[in-house]
Amino acid sequence: MEDVCNVIVNYLFLYHHIDSAAKLTSTYFFSSLRGDKYICIVRPMKLIKRKECWTFTWIGWMGLLALGGLVLFLFLFTIHPFLAPTKPVDADILIVDNFLEDYGLKELSDEFRSKNYSLILSAGVRLPQGSPLAAEYKTSGELSAAILKKFGISEKAIVPIIPKPVERDRTFASALAVKNWLTQNNIQPRGINVFSFGPHSRRSWMLYKEAMGEEIPVGIIACENREYDPKRWWKTSSGVRTVLDETIAYIYAKLVFDPERVRTEIATE
Repeated sequence: MEDVCNVIVNYLFLYHHIDSAAKLTSTYFFSSLRGDKYICIVRPMKLIKRKECWTFTWIGWMGLLALGGLVLFLFLFTIHPFLAPTKPVDADILIVDNFLEDYGLKELSDEFRSKNYSLILSAGVRLPQGSPLAAEYKTSGELSAAILKKFGISEKAIVPIIPKPVERDRTFASALAVKNWLTQNNIQPRGINVFSFGPHSRRSWMLYKEAMGEEIPVGIIACENREYDPKRWWKTSSGVRTVLDETIAYIYAKLVFDPERVRTEIATE
C-alpha cells in the first residue's frame, strides 16, 4: 500500500501536479501495523494550503510612507498651538488655573492690571500631604493667591476658592466650584478668562465652558511653559512628556469624560 501511494505522489510531482501532490501528502500518512506491512490511513491533516492576498506595490509603500510623514509633520507643528491657545473674551473676572508657576502668576498679575478686571478667582486642588507648604495653605488656589499678593495685587481683588476633593477630573471640579461661588454670591459676570499653563489650556477652556454653561462667555489665556521651546517641543524630554500627556488627556476629556458623573459625585459628598 505504501508503494502504491508513493507511486501516485511521485507521478503527480513528475507531471507538475504539485497542488494535487501537496494535497495528497497533507491528507494521507503511512503507518506500520506489523512487520513490513503498511496501510494508507485517511486523516485530514491540513498542513498546507494556498492563500492569496493583496499587498502594496513599491509605489503604494512610498505613498503610504509619504502620508505617514505628512501626518507626523502636521502633528509636530500644529499640536502645541492647538493645545495652548490664547483667545480671551471681554471679561471682568480672571480665573487662576491649577498650579501656575511663579512666572505665570507674574504674567497673570500684569494681565489683571492692564485690563478692566474686577476680581481674580483662584481655584485649585488640595496640596499633597507632606508638602512643605501644606501646613500653611490648603490648596494650590490659596498658595497662588498669596503669591499674587506679593506681586502687588490687592487682597480685596483675590478670592481663593476651595473645590471639593475628587480623585480625578480635578480641573472640572475647580470649574464647578467657581460656578457655585458665582451663583451663591449672585454675581453675573460679563465674561471670564481662564489663565492656564501651556498645553493644559485647551482642556481647561473646554471644561470651564462646560461648567459655566452658555450664559457666561469663557475665554482662555495660555501662559508659555518655559521648560522647553514651544516651537520645538519634541527636542526635550519635558516637552515630549507634557505634549503627549496633554494630548491623551484632551482626547479623554473630549470622548470619554462624563460631566454628570462629577456633578453627582460632588453633590453627594
